[in-house]
Amino acid sequence: MTQHYEPWARARIRYFYNRFGSQIRQRFEQTPFPVSMIVGVAIEETGYIWNAFEKRNLSDEQFLGLIVGDSYGFGVRTRWPTSKAQLLSETGGKDVFDAMRQALEERAALVGGHTAQYARNPNNIMMACGPWQYDLGFVRWAGPEFFAERKWRSLEQCMAVFHKEIEKRRKATKMPVRNLSRYQMALIATAYNTGATGFKPARGLNQGNRTQGRW
Repeated sequence: MTQHYEPWARARIRYFYNRFGSQIRQRFEQTPFPVSMIVGVAIEETGYIWNAFEKRNLSDEQFLGLIVGDSYGFGVRTRWPTSKAQLLSETGGKDVFDAMRQALEERAALVGGHTAQYARNPNNIMMACGPWQYDLGFVRWAGPEFFAERKWRSLEQCMAVFHKEIEKRRKATKMPVRNLSRYQMALIATAYNTGATGFKPARGLNQGNRTQGRW
């Protein structure tokens, strides 16, 4: 990390851990994944989102409800759905569109800036939700309910989804079921960030998202 990024990340870690750490520890205490790893993935995925409103007096449901991101717009995405028509043609797609549109408008009203500009186009919606960024593409594999019913406003619901996905990445990277090293945890988290088919074992940690020029 650079000197600029490190204090920012430490502040986000402290905030998220203080707010949700006890619930996360209880939910994952019988798993291979320590709370430090789970919080770390949340920081990487969405810390930049909640940084804008963490000092506001929001309930947990309000706070989690605003953690929606990936405002790239239809046509920019390379994975399904790449268009509004694709989403609307899926069972429950209209309800998903309406829910993610509402989430965009709520966040835009609070934080303004790029999000407000993005919201000016009525065809734009948020493409992912929750602290660990559950992508809209999962509508096809897991059903529309999580998005359409705005279940990401519940930490328990978000943790259930994240546990399922991070366990898939652990198995895909062939990591042990206990006593994970820091490096092994980092590889699993990197695989989570790259997606199911994006992780390249030969590249190790040199893949996934980049922040200030660092992987």
